[in-house]
Amino acid sequence: NGHADFYVNGGTSQPGCTSNSIIKTLSCDHTKVTPYFIESINSEAGFWSVPCSNRFLFMLGFCNPPVQDWVLMGEHANPKIRGIFYLTTNANPPYAQGLPERFRAKSTRHQRQSRKT
Repeated sequence: NGHADFYVNGGTSQPGCTSNSIIKTLSCDHTKVTPYFIESINSEAGFWSVPCSNRFLFMLGFCNPPVQDWVLMGEHANPKIRGIFYLTTNANPPYAQGLPERFRAKSTRHQRQSRKT
């Protein structure tokens, strides 16, 4: 079995979690993982993430691997993967953004392969 760390939206503040109360904002940021996981069970788009060594490089857009290196987060994640992965979500449901547009033509084949391994 592998060990993977997923940093959603850079691993900091989550979209849709703004409040006048710092406690409510932090609580929302921390618990947002539950709806992400629930959505991952039946998501058509999928929570696709990229391997990246740190948040700074991810936020600057320097982590752009080929489609075969993208990894699903959530219920259908490959249990053998290892590494640090980053992804972004939408502020409201559906949260999953799927693969970038440039990969969507290839995504059906890639999704089948990722879920089998």
